Parts: sequence; C-alpha cells; structure tokens
Amino acid sequence: MPLSAGPSPSPSPSPSPRGAQGPRPRPALGWLALLAVVAGAGCRYTEIRTQCPTCTVVSRRVPSPPTPPGTHTLFLLVPGLLGFGWEWDRPLARLRAVPGASIQVFDWRPGSSPGRAGRDLARLLDGVLAVAAGPTQVVVIGHSAGGLVTARAAAEVQVPPGRRVEVVNIGTPYAGMHTTPFDGPLDAWWAPTTLAIGGVFSAASYRPPAPRVSVESWITPWPGDPVMKPRFGHHPDDPRVGPGGARHLAPPGTDHNHFVGDVVDAVAARVEGAAPGALTAGPKGPLRP
Repeated sequence: MPLSAGPSPSPSPSPSPRGAQGPRPRPALGWLALLAVVAGAGCRYTEIRTQCPTCTVVSRRVPSPPTPPGTHTLFLLVPGLLGFGWEWDRPLARLRAVPGASIQVFDWRPGSSPGRAGRDLARLLDGVLAVAAGPTQVVVIGHSAGGLVTARAAAEVQVPPGRRVEVVNIGTPYAGMHTTPFDGPLDAWWAPTTLAIGGVFSAASYRPPAPRVSVESWITPWPGDPVMKPRFGHHPDDPRVGPGGARHLAPPGTDHNHFVGDVVDAVAARVEGAAPGALTAGPKGPLRP
C-alpha cells in the first residue's frame, strides 16, 4: 500500500527538460564553483562507522552477509552525498523494532558516479535475492543524492519470482541542482556524484523500475529544503524527471533531514502490517499514521 500525504500543493512549473537541447559545453569553472560552495558551507562527509559503529556495512567490495534466520525483510539504507549523519539515528531506532527485519547500510562514496554506485547496488541486491533462504522483500531507503543511486539500481536489479524490492527515496533532486550558471554535462551518470548532482538530469536519464520493483518518492520542496532551490530557471524537483512510480510532495517547510525519520516511521508501520490509513502532515511534518 503506497504512502499518502493527503492534499498537497503541486510542484512549481518548470521549463522543458533540458534533454531536448543539443550538446552542452563542459567548462570546469562551474564544477569548481560547486565544490567551493560545498566547502564554504562547512559540509563534511560522515563515515557510517563514525555515526553507527554497530551497523552492518556493505559496499561494492563487501557483499551482504547472510541475514539471521527468520528474516523476511531487509532494510537497506543508502545515505546521501555527505554520508551517514544524525538524520539516520531515529530511523535506525525505529527499524530495529520491526520484527523479522534486518538492517544494512550501503557504503558508496561521492567520488563514485551515481551510475557506477547504482550498478554496484543492483549487483549487491542480486546477491541478496539469489539466496533461497534470504528475505522475501528488500526495502531500499535512499536519502538525497542516495536516491540517484537507488533509482539507477531499481532499473537494473533482477528480482526472482516470489521476491520483491521496494525503493523509497526521500528528498532526491532527480533533475539535478544546476548550481552554477554554466552549462555542464547533461545526464552525467558517470561523472563523480559531487559533480553530477550539480548539473542537470533529463527525463531520458531514468529507466522504469525492473519487474517486481516499486519506487516511491517523497519530494521535499523549496524553501523548506534548500536542496530543491530553483536556480537559473531550473527546478531540481521537476515532476517530469525521475524513475517513475508513486510520487508525493511533502508539505511546505519540510526539513530535508528530519523528514527521513517521518517517512521511515510510516514505512516501518507498513512493513509491520499495520494499516496506516491516510497519512497526514502538519506544516513541518511529521507524518502521522
């Protein structure tokens, strides 16, 4: 059952996807400006082990370990560009209370491209789903730029009959942030994520989810979420750009990081078999089953 947020404002209109344009120049100055903005904002990467020493960490080099007997749901968390920060503390506590569930965190690095990280995630999921005694469902939760990785994986993973994968993305700027007035490479899936997310993605960037995979997206709007700030006529939350599936607009004023806990609360209730009914949200959240 998909989550629902009740009536919510429609996303702001935006110009046609940039994919209709011809080749674009690729000046390095724009990307250097993006890196300067990130550095100037005091942003730093948070290692998974720093924030959660007890978490089970998987990656392209570290395969998913066997889940404990009786596990029917695997929650696979995919953090954003700045790593695994405090925004995951509350979700971890909630997911650990779900009976019959196991939790793993996918370690990908912003120096990696979203295309490569997405392919790595798909292969890791293939391995999980190939185990006969493994979980029957995997819930992949992506935050911010992590949603670019999960969207790519959703199109490539091979889910056998009798299993399913549910992808839930929160605050992902599917259309790219276009952080400088310079034109960078379009649909830069294979550029380092620190650069790719500062550019522009088009509708052609995304393929539909693979069979037995669902994608659900929660869009956190500007001005509550600075990640979604329109720049140079471009909207990172352009509703025409994304992986398909259910798409919900969070209420105005929703915080980019706090909202992770709100959505995870509802996802956990759904997995537990609770009937969440209509999920509502106040001016700044949270969702309430």
